Amino acid sequence: MQFHPEVLPARIREWRVEGFDPDEVYARAVADEPVSTPIWRTVTGRFAALVAAQATARASGAA
Repeated sequence: MQFHPEVLPARIREWRVEGFDPDEVYARAVADEPVSTPIWRTVTGRFAALVAAQATARASGAA
């Protein structure tokens, strides 16, 4: 399974794949959202900081 933390739960209901129950996955995503959202915000914030640091290092000729 491939995870897409950027996808809001409502979008899951649009997915149509054989053997996939969008209603079940939607319900689980809604239940998990209060915990997963702050975690993914931290992950993306750290990733953005790494990208910014790398860009700064390249601009200064350090990388």
